Amino acid sequence: MAEISNARTTDVGEQERLAALRRYAVLDTAAEAAYDDVTRLAAQLCDTPMALVSLVDASRQWFKSRVGMDASETPRDIAFCNWAIRDDQLFEVADASQDARFRDNPLVTGDPGIRFYAGAPLCTPDGKRIGTLCVLDRAPRELTAQQRAALQVLARQVVLQLEMRLNIDELSRARSALLQDADRLASAEASRGLAERFMRGTLDALSDNIAIVDRHGVIVHVNQAWQDFAHANAGSRPLAACLPGANYLAVCDRASELGAVEAGDVARAIREGLASDTARELRCEYPCHAPHEHRWFEASVTVFGEGEGRFAVVSHRDVSARRRADDALSSANAALESRVLARTRDLEAANAALRSSEERFRSVFENTSVGAVIIERDGRMVQANQAFAAITGREVGTLVDAGYKDVVHPDDLPGLLALRAQLLDGRMRGYVHEVRFVRPGGEEIWAHISVGAIRNSAGLVSQTVALVQDISQHRRAAYERDQFFELSVDMFVIVDLDGMIHRTNPACQRILGYDQQELDRMPYLDLVHPDDRERMRLELARLVADATAELVDVRVRDKSGAYRDVRWSAAMWKQGNLVLAVGRDITSKRAAERALYERDAMLERAENMALMGSCYLDANDGSVSCSKGFLALAGLPEPAPSRTLEHVLQVFQAQDRPALQQAIERVLAAGEPTGLRCRCVRVDGDVRELQMFVEPRHNPAGQVAGVSGACLDVTAFERATRQAQQSEQRMRALAERLQGIREEERTRISREIHDELGQMLTALKIDITLLVRDLGGSGPAPERSGLLEDLRSVGRMVDGTLQSVRRIAHQMRPEMLDALGLVPAIESQASDMQARTGLRVAVEAPDEMSDIDPHHSTELFRIVQEAMTNVLRHADATQVVIGLSRTREVVQLSVRDDGKGFDSEAGAAGPSLGILGMRERAVANGGEFRIDSRPGAGTRIDVRMPVVAQPALADGSAS
Repeated sequence: MAEISNARTTDVGEQERLAALRRYAVLDTAAEAAYDDVTRLAAQLCDTPMALVSLVDASRQWFKSRVGMDASETPRDIAFCNWAIRDDQLFEVADASQDARFRDNPLVTGDPGIRFYAGAPLCTPDGKRIGTLCVLDRAPRELTAQQRAALQVLARQVVLQLEMRLNIDELSRARSALLQDADRLASAEASRGLAERFMRGTLDALSDNIAIVDRHGVIVHVNQAWQDFAHANAGSRPLAACLPGANYLAVCDRASELGAVEAGDVARAIREGLASDTARELRCEYPCHAPHEHRWFEASVTVFGEGEGRFAVVSHRDVSARRRADDALSSANAALESRVLARTRDLEAANAALRSSEERFRSVFENTSVGAVIIERDGRMVQANQAFAAITGREVGTLVDAGYKDVVHPDDLPGLLALRAQLLDGRMRGYVHEVRFVRPGGEEIWAHISVGAIRNSAGLVSQTVALVQDISQHRRAAYERDQFFELSVDMFVIVDLDGMIHRTNPACQRILGYDQQELDRMPYLDLVHPDDRERMRLELARLVADATAELVDVRVRDKSGAYRDVRWSAAMWKQGNLVLAVGRDITSKRAAERALYERDAMLERAENMALMGSCYLDANDGSVSCSKGFLALAGLPEPAPSRTLEHVLQVFQAQDRPALQQAIERVLAAGEPTGLRCRCVRVDGDVRELQMFVEPRHNPAGQVAGVSGACLDVTAFERATRQAQQSEQRMRALAERLQGIREEERTRISREIHDELGQMLTALKIDITLLVRDLGGSGPAPERSGLLEDLRSVGRMVDGTLQSVRRIAHQMRPEMLDALGLVPAIESQASDMQARTGLRVAVEAPDEMSDIDPHHSTELFRIVQEAMTNVLRHADATQVVIGLSRTREVVQLSVRDDGKGFDSEAGAAGPSLGILGMRERAVANGGEFRIDSRPGAGTRIDVRMPVVAQPALADGSAS
C-alpha cells in the first residue's frame, strides 16, 4: 500500500509539474533572443561548446534555445535533464562514459558524443522543476565554483523571462476583463455609498435601535425602537436592562461571557473610542435569538465629543431580511465572487511581477558590463546603457535619437543595415555580427553585437535590442597569436586526434625542410623515430584523458632523412578535437649537453686522478658550490647541499682559516688571484695538505661576481718528499756505515792476514830455509828422523795456514752457499749461531731450492745474517724461527723471534741501519720487505723476492 501511495504521489507531482510547464505556453514556440543570449552567455562563462535551455515534457525534452546542438528535441528517457530535474541543486556529470547511468546512452555513444554535463534546474516560483539550463562538452571536465554559481544565476534569469512572458500575456488577456469587472464594482460601490449616506441622514427616523452612552458606558438615551425591542424581549434579563441609567458596557460583558463574542467586540470598541482622542467607529453583525425567531442585527458604534462630554452612539439595526437576502444572493453568486476575487489577486500578482520584472530588467540593462541599446524601427536609439556609451566613447544622453550611421564605421554599415532589414521583415529571429565603432577621436573599436527583436501584441517587430561586447582586445590577441604562430622560432603544429597534421608554421617547415603542401594531412607519426612512436602515442592518450601538458623529447626526421632532437609540449586546442604541439629544436643543445657532460666527466676524472677539487663562492648570496673532487678531498657527503663560506671554512684547520678567509677577501676587494698552502681535516680525522689557488670571477660588466678556488692534494707529495729526505739521510748513513764496515773488514782481514798468515808464512819460510840449508849445506847430512820431523812441522804449519785462509774466506762468503745452496748455508749459519750463543734457532725450509739465482741467494743469506745479528744485539730472544718457501714466481723468507719487540712504525721512521740495509737489499732486487713488531710480542720480518731461474743447458740440466 505504501508503494501505491508513493506512486500516486509521484504521478500527482508529475502532473502538477507538467501543468506548471504548460501554463507558460512556451513549448514549440519560435526562438527568442532573450533565451539565446542566456545560452550563449552560459557557454561562454563555462567554456563549453554546447549550451541548452531544455524544457522536459511528458515524453520528450524540447530546447527553447540551443548553442552547438542541431537537434531541437530528444526523447525524455535518454535525456540528462530528466535526472537534473529531480533535485533543486546543480546536477553535474564529469565523465558520462565512466558513469553507469549514462555510459550506454545514445547521446554518449553516438552523436553528439557527450562526456560532460552540468544542468541547473528551472524552478518555478511554486517550486516546480520544468527543465534545465545546461552546458555540455565532448571532453571530460569539471566546473569551478564560480561557474556553478553563474549557471544557477542564469537559470533563475530564464525562469524570470518565462514569468515575465507569462505575466505579459496574462496581463494582456485579463486587462479587458478587469476593466469590465472594475466598472461593475465601481457602480455597486457608488450605490452602496449613497444608501449609507441616506441612512446616516435619516437615522432618527428609522427603526434602528439606537442608544447613547457616556464615557463610563452608562446609557443616557435610547430611541423608541430600542425601547420597543427591550420591552419585547423582557424575558432576557440582559436585554431588559438596556434602558437609560444602565451600564451598557456591563451588559455587553455579561453577554460576551454567555458566548456572544460580538458583544465583547462592541464593548472593546466603545472603551477604546471613549478612552482615545480620535474618533472611533465599529460595525459588526451578530445573531440574536428572539423569542419566536432567529434574527440578525448590525451593531454600529460611533464616538463623538471630548473630555467628559465624550459619548458613544450605539446603533442596532435588524438586518435579518437583508441577511437572508444576502445569504440567498451569496449562494447564487458565490462562484462569480470567487472568480472575481481570484482574478483580482491574479491581476495584483501579475502587476507586482511585472513591476518586479521591469525593475530587474532595468537593473540588468543599466548595470550589466555588456553594452545594451534599444532601437526603434526607424533606426533611432531610444535607450542605451553606460556600457554601450563607454564602448562608443560617448555620453548616454548624446546617443538618444542617434542612429547606427553615427557610431558604426562606414565600411561596416551596409552589411549591418542589410541584416537589420531582414530582422524587421521577419526573415530571421536575430543575428550576430562583428563591426567597428568609431569613437569621436577617430579611434576604431571592434565589437561583437547580438541583435534580437521586441514584438508588439500583434507579433510585429516594434523595436530591436542589441547587446554589444568590446572585442578589440580579443582581435588584437588573435592578431598577436597569429603573428606569434607565424613568426615564432619554435615549431607549431596542429594535429587532430587521428594523428593527421592540419597546420604548421614557417619555423616547422624551415627546420624540417618540408613545405606546407607536403606536411598537410601527413600522419605526424611518420616523422617520429620508430623507437619514440609508442611514447608519443602514450603522451597523446594521456593528454586526451586529463588535458595536462608535459614536456616530451622525441627524435623527428627531416626531409634529408636525418633525425633532429625536438622537445615538445602539447595542449588540447579549443577549436574542435585538435591538439596544438609546440616543438623546440634542441639538436645543437643536446650536442652541447653531451659535450658538456663529457667535459664534466673528463674534469671529474682528472680531479679524481690528480686529487684535485674546486669550489665557487657567489658574492651575491654568499652560497658556495663544491665539485665532487673537493667533496672527496674533504670527505664530505654527496650530493652536496647548498653551503656557505662558514661551512666550507670549518673543513680546514683552525689555524689556517684566517689566512684563507683573508685571501678570499683580498680577491673580492682587489680582484687579483693568489695562492696559499692550508690543511684540510677530513670527517674521519685524516689531515690533508692542500695547495690552494684563489682567483676572481667577473660578470659581463667587469665586476667581481664571485671567487673560484682550485685545490690540489699535496699530502702524498709532501710525505714522499719527507720520506725521500729521510731515505736520503738513511742511505747516506747506510753508505757511511757500509764504508766503515768495509774499512773495518779490510782492517780486520789485513790484520788477520798480517798477524796470523804472515806469522805462519814467516815461520814456514824460516823452517823451509833451515831445511834447505840442512839438506844442501856442507855439513854432515841430517838425520832421517829429524828431517821427517821438520817436514811434519812444516806440514802442520801449512795446514794451520790453510785453515786460517778457509776461515777468512768463510767469513767473507760461506763456501757452503756456493757448494750446496741457500738452504744448507742458512742451516749451517743457524747451527753455528746456536753453538756459539745458545740461542735456539729453527729452520723451516724445503730440502732443495737449488734453482734460485746465486745473486738472490746471496742477498737472502745476507738478510738472514743481518736479522740474526739484530736479534742477538737487541731482541733478548730465546728462540728464532727462520722460514723459507717458494712458489713458481716468488721466494718467501721469514724470520721471527720471541724477543721484547718494539714499535715497528716508530722504528721504521727511525735511523735503524740494520733494518734499512735489509729493506734496501730486498727492494734493490725487485722484492718486498715488511717488518711487524710490537713491544712484548716479538718481531717478524717477511721478504718476498722474485725467482730468477738459471739458464738451461743443452741436455736440459741446470748449470
